[in-house]
Amino acid sequence: MFQGFSIKSKKTSKNTQSKKVNKGKAASLESTRSTTLSESFSERFDNLGVNDNSGSNSYSYANTSESNERTLARIIENQGEILSELKVIKDKVGRIENRLNDLEQKMDNSFDITNDKAFKEDTIKGAAKALIEKAIYPENSQIKSEAEKYVRENYAEYFERFTLKDWNVYYVNNIHGPLNHFYLIYVYFFE
Repeated sequence: MFQGFSIKSKKTSKNTQSKKVNKGKAASLESTRSTTLSESFSERFDNLGVNDNSGSNSYSYANTSESNERTLARIIENQGEILSELKVIKDKVGRIENRLNDLEQKMDNSFDITNDKAFKEDTIKGAAKALIEKAIYPENSQIKSEAEKYVRENYAEYFERFTLKDWNVYYVNNIHGPLNHFYLIYVYFFE
C-alpha cells in the first residue's frame, strides 16, 4: 500500500515539477518538439520571429540585414551588365536615328519637284511661250530671266530653296539646253 502511494507521489511530483517549470513560461514551440520533422519546422518557424507581444501576427525576419546585403551585392554585380546593355541600346538607337535622318533626306530629295521631269517640261514650255511674245531670237540672258520668272511665279516655294549659285547650276544643267532646242523647234513650226 505504501508502495503504490509512493509511486503515485512520484508521478504527481513529476507532473507538478513540469507544471512548475512551465508555469512561468508561455507554451513554446520547443516544448512540443518530438521528431526531426517537427524540429526542422520549428527552426524555420523560429527564424521568422513570430511576435506574440502585440497581439497581431506580425513577422520580422531575423536575417533581414543579411538578405539585404546579399541583394545589394547582386545588384552591384548586375549593374555593370546593365550599364553595358544600356550602352549597346544607346548605340543602336543612335544608328537608327542616323538611318532615319538619311531616309528622311532621301525622301525629301525624291519628292523634290526640281527632280521631276514634268516640272522641267512645264518650266521649259512656260518660259518658251513667254519668250515668243517678247522676241523671236532671244539672247541667253533673256531665256534665263524668263525661266527664272516662270519658276518664281508658278513654283515660288521651290524657287526659294535655291541660292543664286544653285539656281545657276540647275538652270544650266536642266533648263538652258532643252529650252533653247524647244524654243527653236517651236518657232520653226509655229511661226
